[in-house]
Amino acid sequence: MAVRQWHVGKIVMLWLAAGLLTAFFIWVVPYINSPSGLFELALIAAAVGFLVTAFVITWIWLGGREQQ
Repeated sequence: MAVRQWHVGKIVMLWLAAGLLTAFFIWVVPYINSPSGLFELALIAAAVGFLVTAFVITWIWLGGREQQ
């Protein structure tokens, strides 16, 4: 399916996901101070996991809206 046929929500989601991940890595991660890097790694994994899960669920939902 061509990008021109995508639901507008999908394109907005792509830009928001990229912006949120970039903002997270630029502003939040450098200020976390822990003796080991495990806390930072767990925080990043949880944030990315949540974002990916929400993204996939919404992407599938909006995919169904394209056919209407």
